[in-house]
Parts: sequence; C-alpha cells; structure tokens
Amino acid sequence: MLLSVSHAQTNVIDGHEYIDMGLPSGTLWATCNIGAESSTDFGDYFAWGETEPKEEYTDKNYKFFEGYKEIPGVAYYMLCTNIGENICGTEYDAARVKWGGRWRLPTFEEVGELVRLCWNKWEEVDGIWGRRIHYGANENTLFLPAAGYADTYQGTTYRNQNWKGYCWTGTLHRAEGDPDDLIMKAKDIDYDSGSVGRRSSMRTIGLPIRPVINLKETGIDDIEYKQTIRMAYHNGSIELSTIANCDHIDILNIYGQKVLSSSVTAKNIDVPQFSKGIYICTLTKKGKSIYTQKIIIK
Repeated sequence: MLLSVSHAQTNVIDGHEYIDMGLPSGTLWATCNIGAESSTDFGDYFAWGETEPKEEYTDKNYKFFEGYKEIPGVAYYMLCTNIGENICGTEYDAARVKWGGRWRLPTFEEVGELVRLCWNKWEEVDGIWGRRIHYGANENTLFLPAAGYADTYQGTTYRNQNWKGYCWTGTLHRAEGDPDDLIMKAKDIDYDSGSVGRRSSMRTIGLPIRPVINLKETGIDDIEYKQTIRMAYHNGSIELSTIANCDHIDILNIYGQKVLSSSVTAKNIDVPQFSKGIYICTLTKKGKSIYTQKIIIK
C-alpha cells in the first residue's frame, strides 16, 4: 500500500518520525534511536542480530556465540553463528522487529552516504554531546547522541557515554584474508569530537540503532518523480532532464557555502563563474527537497 502525500508531509511513516536529508539514495533517517523518546536520548542497546536489549552484554550471553577457536601459535578468536552478510529487514533486524512497517537497520553504504555527503559538527544539546549532521540546501539536520556502548566487564556495562557514539548497520564485517568462520564483527558508524566514520565492532557488544526507510525500495508514491530527474554539467551550465516537478535550485560548494540560489524556469542553468571542484545541487518544489546530486566540474 502506497503512502499518501499528506502523510509524508507530517514527517511520520509507520508510526515513527523521520528526517528527509535530501540524500540521493532516498534514505530517510529516524529522528531518534530505538527506545529513545527524543533525539538526545541514548535509547536501547542491542548486540548485533539480537532484537531485545538486556542487562549485561558478554560473549557467553550473546545469542549467536558458539565458542572460541585457536589459530595455532597466533591467537584465539570467537566463533559466531552466520546469520547473514546483510541482516537489514530480516528477523535479526531489531529496527524491523521493534518498529515494524518498513523501518530497518541502515546498510554500510547508506551510512557511507551520510558520512560522505553531509556536513557535521560536534555539538552539545541539553547537556548531551553528539554529532549534528546537516545536508546543505534542504536545511534539515540529524542529531546522533554520543551514547557510548554496552560491554559488561568488572561490574560495569555502559561505557564512553557522552564521549563517543556508535550505531549498528546491518552489514557483517569481513576482512580480506580472514578465515571463513572469522565473523565476530559487524559494521557500525563511529563518531566523537574529532571525527565521524564507518568502522566495525564486536557483535557481542550493545550499540544503539538509528533506523532508516529507503524511499526507492518501498515505493512511496509522492517521491516517484525523483527517479526521473537527472543533472549534468556541460559548457558552463547545469542541464536538467526535466523541470516538471521542481521550481527552485540551491547549489553549495564543498565547504557548505551556498553559491547559487535560483528559481528554475528552464532546463539549462548558467553557472559560468563556477571554478573547478565538487558542488551539491538540490532541487526543491514549494520548499520541499525532491532531488539532490553531486556535480563535479573539471
């Protein structure tokens, strides 16, 4: 069943609020973590592939723990059940199980898109530190609190809270050259006051989850026209494949500075003064972001 336009404009899908960052993939990010009441709440912590939070997070109480294996003369490593290379939308996806509908864990690629294309800064909100992520022309922002992680050791479970932040993806970590059964880690997003990036963590520890919905895979009807728009740079102008569903364009340089803001009346938009570099172009209609694309001028 398709979502109506009026429903989408309330910023709620399947009972949970989202932020439209105007990303090329069409991914919508939830405004808060699972188990949280606001964007600054840490929410619940989940071991990778488990769908309920718990009081302690150890190797042996991990649902998919299978023991340890020795690499003779080198080290031991933990054995885990292989529940899939990508658990997004499966029975092992806490976002799908807890929130239902079309919500799921983000993929490693979707986290990469958020990290590569969005500007971000370390910010304090109501006493909680975290990363404020924003995406240029549509002016929407996403706050990821520094919730730390859960790993029970010597009577302490919650660590690095209000100092570092993590959120799971649904993607298993595999390193080139590792044994086939060395699958004890999964990919996550990792951030602190110095940086934000994609890394991996032990599957047994508890991390927050920030759910997503991808518009293109769910078939929500009010954004189908996004897929018909294309942009290209040619001889001092940006060329649009159509202007039927947009009325304004904003262009930002790689530093986040707005270098053009103009109404759209023709398919060709002159930008002769632009120097070589990377630009982010966002098309809007009646103030709503409908399409964003990176343009490289060589």
